Amino acid sequence: MSLTQDQIKHIARLSRLSLTEERLEHYRQNLDSIVEYMDILKAVPAESLAKVADTPMRILPLRDDVVHDSELTREQLLAVSSQKKLAGAIALPNIMG
Repeated sequence: MSLTQDQIKHIARLSRLSLTEERLEHYRQNLDSIVEYMDILKAVPAESLAKVADTPMRILPLRDDVVHDSELTREQLLAVSSQKKLAGAIALPNIMG
């Protein structure tokens, strides 16, 4: 199945991408190869996938949380940090915009 330019423009609009005509062709070729690969995967017999699904999840052993006493104070720990400090704590960048 080959995607049309109109389908690529629709996908770009849904993705809020502003693409030039040459970029549209580039994306069309890439998406075509992805769709072709998905067609190949559809041809894989489902029986072979059941073996993978039946494998039990490996559970990693948990360890106890143990608090170790430290002789270092909060101020000493902050002093060795190269991060910016604010109000006695390490200042992190705003990730919410």
